[in-house]
Amino acid sequence: MENVTFRNLWGNATTFNYTLSGHGPGGTMPNQTEYNVPIAGFGTKTISFNHTALYGLWFCHIDIWVIYHCPNCIWRIWHWHWCWWRLWITIKEDIAGSTWYDDVGLTTYPYKGELVTPDFKVDIKDVARASAAFGSYPGHAKWNAVADITADYKCDIKDLARISSKFGWHA
Repeated sequence: MENVTFRNLWGNATTFNYTLSGHGPGGTMPNQTEYNVPIAGFGTKTISFNHTALYGLWFCHIDIWVIYHCPNCIWRIWHWHWCWWRLWITIKEDIAGSTWYDDVGLTTYPYKGELVTPDFKVDIKDVARASAAFGSYPGHAKWNAVADITADYKCDIKDLARISSKFGWHA
């Protein structure tokens, strides 16, 4: 299950229409379209969508269009937006690859190591990344949240064992 959240930055309540689509390894996800979705002024609306996707990098696309009604006029303004986003689908133990910044062509950014993108295989790079963070916790100099796959706020033998148990996996 994935979610997309829309924010109405206009002070008046309105409705919007959207179409959600995507493509990736082995095909496309079915389009999801909805019309006249209400949203309050300065409010949010979250849309959930299901897809059974293969492991890999997916490119998702959303078209949004809104009709603004002018209370003192007879005209309407169509306002249309669209965006693409990347969705990586892999297993939790796949913690090493490139970074989002490398993938989009930005080579320098001080925190780029925090936005790791998977390479769809569990190999020695994944084990090495967890080993480098071994014994760390939030605030520790070697802390790496990506390596804490058990989500217990410490990189310990449980994390290293789970990653090692998937060694050799690939999409």
